[in-house]
Amino acid sequence: MLLPSTWQSHLSWLLFIIYITTIQVRAQDDQQPQQPQQCDPPPNSIPTNYSDFSAILIQQRIYLTGGNMDETNIWTLDISQGLNIQCPVWNPQETSSEVAIEPYSDGIAFAGLEGQIYVQAGDGGTVDMDNMVLYNTSSTTWVNAPVNISGPLPESRAQMSATMDTTSGIAWFYGGRATEAKQAAGESAYYNDFYSFNTQTSTWDWPPVRYAWGQRPARYGHTSSIIGNQIFILGGKTAVVNASGDTWVTYPADFQSVLVFDTDGQKAVTMATIGDTPDGKVGFSAALAPDGHSIVVFGGQDTVTGQSSQDVYLLDTCTLQWSNPGITGTPPSPRSGHQAVTYDHYMLILMGYNNESAGEFASDIGILDMSTWQWIDNLPAIQESINAASKPECRFTMPHMPDSNGNGGGDGNSGLPYDPTVISNPNQSSDNSTQVALGVSFGVGGFLLIMGALVFYIRKLRKDAHTPSPRWLPDVLKKETQLPTPLPPPAVPAAAAKPPLSLASTASSSSPSLSNINNSSTTTTIKPNNNNNISMENYNSNPTENPIDRV
Repeated sequence: MLLPSTWQSHLSWLLFIIYITTIQVRAQDDQQPQQPQQCDPPPNSIPTNYSDFSAILIQQRIYLTGGNMDETNIWTLDISQGLNIQCPVWNPQETSSEVAIEPYSDGIAFAGLEGQIYVQAGDGGTVDMDNMVLYNTSSTTWVNAPVNISGPLPESRAQMSATMDTTSGIAWFYGGRATEAKQAAGESAYYNDFYSFNTQTSTWDWPPVRYAWGQRPARYGHTSSIIGNQIFILGGKTAVVNASGDTWVTYPADFQSVLVFDTDGQKAVTMATIGDTPDGKVGFSAALAPDGHSIVVFGGQDTVTGQSSQDVYLLDTCTLQWSNPGITGTPPSPRSGHQAVTYDHYMLILMGYNNESAGEFASDIGILDMSTWQWIDNLPAIQESINAASKPECRFTMPHMPDSNGNGGGDGNSGLPYDPTVISNPNQSSDNSTQVALGVSFGVGGFLLIMGALVFYIRKLRKDAHTPSPRWLPDVLKKETQLPTPLPPPAVPAAAAKPPLSLASTASSSSPSLSNINNSSTTTTIKPNNNNNISMENYNSNPTENPIDRV
């Protein structure tokens, strides 16, 4: 049925008005400020006063353990549906235990191959936790970790590191210090040993590690990151026994060197870094970057000023070169003693101290998009495989180990106060090539510019002086001289005409005229255990045998 033409016209106008009105309403909605996302459901509570703890990612859920001496809670943060930093939904786990569990800090925790969490206490805890306990994430139950006690067990310690090799199922430990309880009893010790725990066979092992440029110092409070079969150890503090053998001397280790351990070859080296090296810090975090061969460092407490930082630096482990990626967006609050978790191509920053000396803790969360190097407020839901890092395009090349005995001084070029065994970086020359090229270019350019100005100035002086150039002067400096134009011959009256004369004009010339980290150390008086000394005298020991691999 056809409508009259008048009705068709009215209907067309009505549809047009509806269309325009819809556009205007949408435009007004877009201009209205976005309201903060409401937490639904609201968080039950938020973990507070957490520092020097462990954060483990298992199946899109983050678990926090340790770091608060007033509680033993396991906190979880589900990020499977994304995350808004304004309303993180934390949940304390209701746990049961078959073993004695007490609060602890400065310990270690790592995920096993079957979704469980291995925990070893640092300061605080219990004897069971010193040996190793296991948290079952499915049953939320604490149990003793199965350990084959046919061999030796590690001494209880704090501020060590543990890094899980998910390919072999072996967790690698390094360093640490005596617990606060031991120190209160008069026992001071620091450790420089590499040792491992095989989660498949439940055995501990201390392999002989070759370290060819002297005996490495003890280290604690550091970070460790595994890439392939190589572990990169950053920062912390180092400790050696002084020559008299009755005191430990500790130094803050900065980012001018990295300790690299090859788990397959069982050899280690401490090499100097290059590039835009960050200032020395303690209590920073280290997380793997999406490229598969870089480490992202965030925050930490400056070893000189004591101020907390929110800086981000990138270490290329292939060359040990530092760079500043140039971060945009609003960063989380400055902090130390926090943790960082890599989730796909995002890095999450959790807890820690804003100001350790004042006892001010951080509770805000930071999310760094490492594909754009931007701090963001919302983490999207990710359904693809998680933490499938890219296959690295390069890897660190272990240097050739010398056959001769080391002298405790590295290679003689790059020793540092906190570690005299540091060797130089073979990539240093390529790092400097650009700077050298720029320097040469600017130097040559500046020289040519000065010479050109000098030539112009001399020529101008000579021109203004109206004097001819001497024959010995280079052509470029000679002024252009012109011979005087001869005058025309005088006119001869016709009546007195005579045979033409030959006129010769000459030009006369006048004679030429000549007109170029000291870091502060701390000492602690101790009664060292004969089995736990790292003496400066030992720096002259046979490095190939490394007789003191566990201090």
